Amino acid sequence: MYLLWLSSFKRQLKTEQILGVMNETEFWQSRVIKPIRETRKTFKKTSVLPDNAFKEETYSDLLELELTAEKLAQKQLFRDGITWNTGYPAPTKESAAKTNLFTYTKILDGTINTSDIDSLLSVIQED
Repeated sequence: MYLLWLSSFKRQLKTEQILGVMNETEFWQSRVIKPIRETRKTFKKTSVLPDNAFKEETYSDLLELELTAEKLAQKQLFRDGITWNTGYPAPTKESAAKTNLFTYTKILDGTINTSDIDSLLSVIQED
């Protein structure tokens, strides 16, 4: 999301900069969000609580906690709201988005499906 947000300001990042962003959010992703998500998913499958209303309320609370943790991780990235000093200028939003997403995919060793990238790019192109 952060890379697409930067793209909306025609900003693109180099590999080292994207790695920096990933390192900056690593704590939130691995130590906070992922454990909450795993707990929520495990909880959904458990039969420990016989009261369905309480179970649904607890599941909903875990989901809200997960979303709050994701928001906090995003706040860390968006902390100053300054985009014009982040990355490098691109000629268009679309080219910035394409560069950012393909660079990110390379970092992840191509583990993102290219059709998913095309879907994300279509959102940027609608603007």
